[in-house]
Amino acid sequence: MKKAINPTVIGLLAGLLSSPAWASESAWVLPKNSSFIEVLPQVGRYQNDEPSAVTEFAWKTRYELGYVENAAFALEIPLRSLSRNVSPEIDNPRTGTVTHNGFTDLWLGNYIQFLREPLALSLRTGLSVPLGYSLDSLPILGEGQLNLDAALLAGYGLGEWGYVQAGAGYRLRTGYSRQHIRVQQAELAKNTLEKPADQFLFFAETGIWLHPAILFSLGIDGKVGLNQSNALVQSAIYIQPRLAWRLNPYVDLSLQLDQALWSQNAPFATAGTLGAHFRFGNPLPKGLGLRGGESGIETSTTAP
Repeated sequence: MKKAINPTVIGLLAGLLSSPAWASESAWVLPKNSSFIEVLPQVGRYQNDEPSAVTEFAWKTRYELGYVENAAFALEIPLRSLSRNVSPEIDNPRTGTVTHNGFTDLWLGNYIQFLREPLALSLRTGLSVPLGYSLDSLPILGEGQLNLDAALLAGYGLGEWGYVQAGAGYRLRTGYSRQHIRVQQAELAKNTLEKPADQFLFFAETGIWLHPAILFSLGIDGKVGLNQSNALVQSAIYIQPRLAWRLNPYVDLSLQLDQALWSQNAPFATAGTLGAHFRFGNPLPKGLGLRGGESGIETSTTAP
């Protein structure tokens, strides 16, 4: 007898397939009148023992601007497309694929630098806001609620050779809309679901210039859900090797692998991310990674 597919499982697969929270971070805040832009297309897939694995294409654009000497503003706009094969047990029609697309959660962040040398220390705060995507259908594009986050980031520069950095923080997650399919499914099962659980966030990364034009970095990125009453616990830990190629003092290209090491409410995931990274103004020192430019760049530079 064919095993029935639980719609909640499919929803969890879709809801947890997303770009890692710390995909691009820096303990060193951009100087005043400097900016950094990166475009990150990603392809990933979840697989479990059911015949409805979810495939994602995502596109994230990130913009950072140093507005005073020790503070910077950040903005992330993510686009997602989720698809899976139709499951006869829950879908109509019973053949083909189901695909959902949309802009998901806009993220607004602010960075404040407390220390810069020899140890960098900064505070990151952020707010994510849903952009009006569908909440009552599968696959699920997002949780559809506000998130507030705060984290401390620390880093140590290794001169022109590279850097090491790490961070830890907390994400406060507000309640679900009554229209969210997760809430509807919980009610049908005679359960109560009020919100996604708050999360502890952490990351660590080291980057080394293997060649004047080749940067290799290796990172670990985690979000661990807390046990809270009537809350959905969502957790994942990724390892992230990345290779970047410096085209010129203002532009880098990169290739990153995101491989799940552990997850909760979702199977392991694998995703590949391409990156294009652009520096404007007076960038950080080259040894500090993708936000760092070559020495000798003039502060009047405004375009690559």
